[in-house]
Amino acid sequence: LEVEGGHLLSQTPAILQYLAWGTDLLGKTPFEKAQVDQWMSILRTETWPLTKTLASFVFGHQDCDSQEHTHIYNLMKENIKVINNALKSKQFLVGDSLTIADL
Repeated sequence: LEVEGGHLLSQTPAILQYLAWGTDLLGKTPFEKAQVDQWMSILRTETWPLTKTLASFVFGHQDCDSQEHTHIYNLMKENIKVINNALKSKQFLVGDSLTIADL
């Protein structure tokens, strides 16, 4: 994303934060803002690397044996369970409306 002054943003979380600045998409309260940041960190450091690795295996960009694939797949399933449990009794990860963590 090219912004004012020709500056570039290339990472999805940074682009989302830039576009959401000044809106409730970053959270409505200081606590919600901290929760959004927490979820973004989890998604960026845990979910995305597992997703990227599995996609590399599936599309043949990275070699793996069945044991390695099963291990990464199981880690991904556990990660998704954490997200599903957080959403079990609500519609959004943080608060009662959409945030960049949901996006």
